Amino acid sequence: STQSTWALWQYINCGANSFHVNVPIMPDVIGALLRAPLAGVKAYLRSMDDEELLRNFYEDGIVDSCFNAKWKALEEFNRQLDSRGSIRQALEEIQAVNQSRFLALYDDDDETHSKEIEATFELSAGKLARDKNGKVRAITKEDVIKWVNNPNEEI
Repeated sequence: STQSTWALWQYINCGANSFHVNVPIMPDVIGALLRAPLAGVKAYLRSMDDEELLRNFYEDGIVDSCFNAKWKALEEFNRQLDSRGSIRQALEEIQAVNQSRFLALYDDDDETHSKEIEATFELSAGKLARDKNGKVRAITKEDVIKWVNNPNEEI
């Protein structure tokens, strides 16, 4: 194991006396010390010219995690920036904006998700987005079917 045997510390505050162990594993140490600085600079440089992105950078990438998980938060923030304008991101946004319509479908849909597919395709008509090869094109019904069946698949 990469965990130490002596990482015990005591916390005394307002009558509370507790002992804690904080033993990060090596991937978290490497991530925090070696990966986080680069991911942080990359995320900042990609966000600095857009006020909303810069606010999200501090909120989601910097503030919202402990030291050991900081690199994971920064890499996730960069992954989200990478997906901006993608077909997957466009379909996620369509469903988020039209959430009430989709909630009504989920209880009533069949095993092939045909109602969800039809509603998503109808709402995505005429929308352009970037595919996994970087080509900007119209969202097709095949894209919607792939995404509904596996939301994590890059399209």
